[in-house]
Amino acid sequence: MDDPNSSTWKRWLFRMSRTDSSNVISGLSLHSVDLDDIPDAMSPMMGGRTDSSAVLAGHNAVGRRKSVGSSCSSVAGESDVMSSTSTAGGHSQKHHPEEVDGVIAGRAAALASLIRIITSKSSSEKIPNSQLANFYATVFQCLVEKERVMLCTLFYYGRNLFRLGLPGIESLLPHFLFALDIVMIESSKLRLHPSISEVEVRRACLRALSSVICWPTTFGMSKIPQIAEAAGLKSNATTYLHLRSRIFKTLMFSVRNETDPTNLHIALSLCAVLVEESCQFDLGLNEEQTKEMIRISTTASSSGQPEKGLCASIVRGVLSAICDKFGRIETIDHSTALAIIDVLNCISHVHHTVLFNNMDVSTGTLVIASLCRFIEQQLNKPPPMHSKDLHSTVVAAYNAVAVWLTASPLLAECVGVLGTVCDVIQLGVTGSKSVSCSFLSLRKRRREARVSGISALCLSLSLSLSLSLSLSLSLCLSFHLPLFLSSL
Repeated sequence: MDDPNSSTWKRWLFRMSRTDSSNVISGLSLHSVDLDDIPDAMSPMMGGRTDSSAVLAGHNAVGRRKSVGSSCSSVAGESDVMSSTSTAGGHSQKHHPEEVDGVIAGRAAALASLIRIITSKSSSEKIPNSQLANFYATVFQCLVEKERVMLCTLFYYGRNLFRLGLPGIESLLPHFLFALDIVMIESSKLRLHPSISEVEVRRACLRALSSVICWPTTFGMSKIPQIAEAAGLKSNATTYLHLRSRIFKTLMFSVRNETDPTNLHIALSLCAVLVEESCQFDLGLNEEQTKEMIRISTTASSSGQPEKGLCASIVRGVLSAICDKFGRIETIDHSTALAIIDVLNCISHVHHTVLFNNMDVSTGTLVIASLCRFIEQQLNKPPPMHSKDLHSTVVAAYNAVAVWLTASPLLAECVGVLGTVCDVIQLGVTGSKSVSCSFLSLRKRRREARVSGISALCLSLSLSLSLSLSLSLSLCLSFHLPLFLSSL
């Protein structure tokens, strides 16, 4: 006899197949960010296997789970093996994986096998609706119950699930992102799975997030297909645009709190994608669509403020989180510093109506101040700590200052910004910010040729920007002032 939950999913999939909206999902995988070129530290865990019939039978015994998972690594060409050590330990509490009991461990192993079976399909063969319904019911229930070991298994083995274009999979997306945020936050403090490290869990979550980060702006205000069981859940969402704030919140937590360099690189790249996608989407809306987007943003924002969900707020939030991470120099290495500088250079080309919303230059000032503070911290280190890597990051930071001043001449009008830049330029050229140092002491403290060269370049750029702004102002006055006087 069919399980009632799986029967509900079967009826829902049948209705979806009768409408044209089911065809849109076939193109969803084209709008995913492919991070397969990033080194994957996830290694095979266990060597045991579970028969597929035992998987389904085990799920029938404990009740059908309806949850969404990220897809199996076999899709990306990886050879993760099913874990057999999941039977070790006992677990009666969600937050203590060393106490995982055999039932939960067996269910997690069964879920991993089920995900691998579904996601191993690489041909044009269509999975029958009855099988998809059983799979969706299993994954959905896992997301709703929020058992941490099950969720970790789901995200680890199913991180590519949304790249497959399975019909109806979009209905699970809101609950998937809601559960992913929980795992990302808790895995930064606790070990949630006995066999998968916290770093690997967070990496799997970020890779899963990369597959759907473009969906809110690609499908915008389109309705997400709803199922009856999800109507009253807190994790439910009606449109794809509602999910943008959830993705933004998860990324901001990851950027501020991630300690693993590879995970931080992934999070930074996703931030750059989110900023670009959000700005392109918001700037392309007409007046009616903008009003609807503001209404949706107000609903999705926890504070009830519409600007919290708009692209200008997203840009400010991303830059604030990145600059905060950049300021904690002891927590980042040279490669991470270069990655942060690359993202800052990328965001500098955002449209000025977004970057300096309402002529507010505080965001740009924060970026320049963070870059200059980073340069000063690096150059003030003791001589034994100076290396080619350190000087390379300093050169990249000077170049970023030049990029921001060139892309945003409005910053050159701020006296405070120019003063900060000139102080750092003096530090790079002479080795000191003090004007009272003797010539001999300045000669002794000169930096590497690359550092002094890029400092001089920034100086010439600052002067040229200041001169060009003064020239533009004088030309404007010389043209408009006679017209104004003649009209009196």
